[in-house]
Amino acid sequence: MIKILNLLLIVAACCVLFLIAFDAESPSTAADPNPMKQNQEQFARIQPTYYANTSK
Repeated sequence: MIKILNLLLIVAACCVLFLIAFDAESPSTAADPNPMKQNQEQFARIQPTYYANTSK
């Protein structure tokens, strides 16, 4: 009897998690997956000074 209740509890938990995942919003395709592209200007400013300091 306890094994049947455990099985039902596991099945119910899996169903709830599946419904939560199914109801979640999918990531928008317009969002850029590369976060570094947002900071390219910042890295362009840092890069010359970094190479100037390491080449000495």
